[in-house]
Amino acid sequence: MVSRWCRAEDRLFAVRSLDAIEKVKRILPHFQETISDAQGINHHLMSLITYQDIADLTGLTRQTVSKVLKDELVGRPKLSGRTRQKA
Repeated sequence: MVSRWCRAEDRLFAVRSLDAIEKVKRILPHFQETISDAQGINHHLMSLITYQDIADLTGLTRQTVSKVLKDELVGRPKLSGRTRQKA
């Protein structure tokens, strides 16, 4: 429980005090791995996450995430870039 509390405080600090570029840089390493689904098919997380997902996790807008990735983080693996349709 203590470790979860520390992680929550760390995330809150990041959301409240870092600028947009640092927020995006901080979250991207968490999506640099490959996972397996129930059928055993491997998926690279960077190809599954959307700009809107990153925006939601960092407290930014999708447009800001797109601009940061385009302007500041050139050379990273390409994200899907798709957005979710509203229900």
